[in-house]
Amino acid sequence: RPLPHRRRLLVEHVDQGPGGGPGHQVVLHTFWGGRVNRPWALALEAAWRDRFGSGPAFFPSDDSIAIVLPEPVDGRTILDLVTPDNLESLLRRRLEQSGFFCARFRESAGRALLLTRTKPGQRLPLWMNRLKSQRLLEAVQAYPDFPILLETWRTCLRDEFDLDALRMLLGELEIGQIAWSEVHTPAPSPLAQGIAWRQINRFMYQFDEPPAGSGSRLADDLIREVALSPELRPAVPRHVIEAFEAKRRRLFPGYPPSSAADLVDWVRERWAIPQHEWDLLRTAMVRDLGPDAELVVTEAREKLVFVKEPPLVAMRERLPMLNRTLWEEPGRLEGSEANGTDAEADLGWILGEWLSFYGPVTLGFVARSLGLDPDRLARTAADLVDAGTLVAGPLVDGEAGEWIADTRNFETLLRMSRSLSAPVVQPRPIDDLQAFLAGWQGLGADGEDAEALLDRMGRLMFLPLPAALWEAEVLPARVAGYRPAWLDEVLREGTLAWIGGPGRTIAFGSLDALDLRAGEEPGAAVEPTSGDPADDEDAKQGTDPSDRPEPDLLFPDPEARYDFGVLARGSGLSGSELVKRLWAEVWQGRAANDTFLPIRRGLISGWKTADSEAANGPGGAARFGSRRGRLSLKSPSPLAGSWFRLPAARPPEDLIDAEERKKDRARLLLDRYGVAARELLAREAPGFRWPDLFRTFRLMELSGEVAAGLFYENLAGPQFTEPRTLGLLAGKFADDRVWWLSALDPASLCGLGIEALRRRLPHRREGVRLVYRGRDLALVSERKGKALTIHLAPDAPGLIPCLEVVKSWFARPTGGPARVRVETINDLPAGQSPYLEPIRSVFTVMVEHREVSLYPK
Repeated sequence: RPLPHRRRLLVEHVDQGPGGGPGHQVVLHTFWGGRVNRPWALALEAAWRDRFGSGPAFFPSDDSIAIVLPEPVDGRTILDLVTPDNLESLLRRRLEQSGFFCARFRESAGRALLLTRTKPGQRLPLWMNRLKSQRLLEAVQAYPDFPILLETWRTCLRDEFDLDALRMLLGELEIGQIAWSEVHTPAPSPLAQGIAWRQINRFMYQFDEPPAGSGSRLADDLIREVALSPELRPAVPRHVIEAFEAKRRRLFPGYPPSSAADLVDWVRERWAIPQHEWDLLRTAMVRDLGPDAELVVTEAREKLVFVKEPPLVAMRERLPMLNRTLWEEPGRLEGSEANGTDAEADLGWILGEWLSFYGPVTLGFVARSLGLDPDRLARTAADLVDAGTLVAGPLVDGEAGEWIADTRNFETLLRMSRSLSAPVVQPRPIDDLQAFLAGWQGLGADGEDAEALLDRMGRLMFLPLPAALWEAEVLPARVAGYRPAWLDEVLREGTLAWIGGPGRTIAFGSLDALDLRAGEEPGAAVEPTSGDPADDEDAKQGTDPSDRPEPDLLFPDPEARYDFGVLARGSGLSGSELVKRLWAEVWQGRAANDTFLPIRRGLISGWKTADSEAANGPGGAARFGSRRGRLSLKSPSPLAGSWFRLPAARPPEDLIDAEERKKDRARLLLDRYGVAARELLAREAPGFRWPDLFRTFRLMELSGEVAAGLFYENLAGPQFTEPRTLGLLAGKFADDRVWWLSALDPASLCGLGIEALRRRLPHRREGVRLVYRGRDLALVSERKGKALTIHLAPDAPGLIPCLEVVKSWFARPTGGPARVRVETINDLPAGQSPYLEPIRSVFTVMVEHREVSLYPK
């Protein structure tokens, strides 16, 4: 391939991530210089997010731009993102959010003497300058004409970037004056090795912060909200506080002042250092500086003053203000009453500055350290809490009592606690996810009775699925030899109920947790999905307030259960009208039955009610309670079981109640999937989906209830799980059991948009079933068995158990087929397939020219 030069750009695709890890890298070899590559990289990042929703990592240098991607992307897609026309708008949108802009702002603020400086060659640690710069930037962002902000923009756009040259080069690239070519390499080429090292260096030393522009914005929005909301605020472990204070008070190795000027500036910034902390600081200086530590203290002593009561070290020049503000009572100050008010304001300001170097402390500690009157201190602290400068409450994990802390420091402690609690789990390949979900939800597990059925259904609470799917696909896949009587037995126990929903869907839920079902009002929205106009009209029945029966018309006692005859006599409705009313109530989520038989009969009849009119016959509605009424198995069978009113969903009482309900839904989803991810929640009902609960998962992460991380590759965004599940995620899947599921099953990964599985799994549609042996896909049945795809060899020892699973599809109490006509096997005519011999060992086979009919033996 031609090497890059002034008229040629080379796009290098590296088939590995930084340091040889998983992923893909694209290196744009430009040799255009850093003043051109850096703004181009920022614009590319903004354009990428506009188009794809999330941004990869970009690494510009003088010679090239490296991009780290999870999957390969062709060069044309990248080069078309930024043009001379959209360059400026993209750059303006992205620049101020970048670390490059923050660094230039820090430099500009330092030149303007807005940040603390020391003698030449002596300065505060970089982390402290960064912290001060970040606070200053947050404070001035509300002023669009703030001089230092304008200077930072000017520095970036004029001094650091050459935008005129970039526009010219992009124009030449657009019209073809600059040619480009692509090359694929297994490892970074010599031209790309320098930029590869920069990537490894960044990933090695990067802070534990969310990526810039990530959807969660946890560091900016959620943590601040949690810190200021007592009902949401988690406590921080003591060891996290100690680690934070060791660095904040410059006691950590490498942090103590190293010169007299540095020490004086540190005391000035602290305002007043308690004697015991001064002793700790001197010990840390001796540890780092050796004998020179005493010389530093001696040189600085002339500018310091030692206060005996309380024992403090402060700046000599600030002692008058400390005397007047901290220890003299406001009422005894000379001057007018306003002076006392000013003294109280000064106390609040000094106290806020002083507490910025601590984690949570008690008011007693502050009073003893500064010699303040406890009542006066309590009033000032309460004012600071109201202003949001301080937070108060049980802030320390495992330690009772009232604590106060600087709000920003407490936010930092929450981040540190979150970082330390992050699990270290090697991401599993996406191929392991399907087997994990199947094992988690009990597919192919032991147990063949109602007790096993109840255990499996516990994972599926409040999941709406088409009514026909439950007993045809979902439950038989989880309980071998499934029998409808087992489901009726579970329902009669009274702890579980089925709940109708829009589109003829059914969900199962615990009667004592019905508030978790989707939506706050059960009848808030109905979306008929049947193509039959009669079905649509039936589904709409009862949505109009003027057409809806009064709540006590059908169920006078909301706690009682009624058979159909009692309902008919009590309501005075004809049989057909009562059936319509009942199904309208069912699909609104307001009524249910203690057996599943009405749903089974409704599926057989197609939810038509014509047969019920015949069942009514002479004698009217009263005959529905007698044995003389003629019934058909094809009727919706409203006579079966006992009907009852489902309690209405209780709206949340307040924001705390609403958040607790969301947490319960999040726990339910973790119990359903083991791992919560955007793709897995895509099939859930409103209220249970990723956008509804992402913030709640983050809150639970901060409190330590869930852990966040990358547990499975190729899934978009963060993933959440419970700490108890981490061991299962870290373990290797070694089970070789045979199990099956429908493509429509809640545990199926078909049709979820996972790019790595898109071409390896069939479409998510009716009549598609998959058979697995362990983690490996062994067989796919499509078009209700007409097309088979077998991934095992005809003589493979594991093929016969997989075919035995297919045989189990015939023996269905819910109506299995008498035979299956197979047209193709692995895209070849079934009658000519080499798999006929092993199939004959399991089925009775009848070959009809190219087709094959399978009968169970």
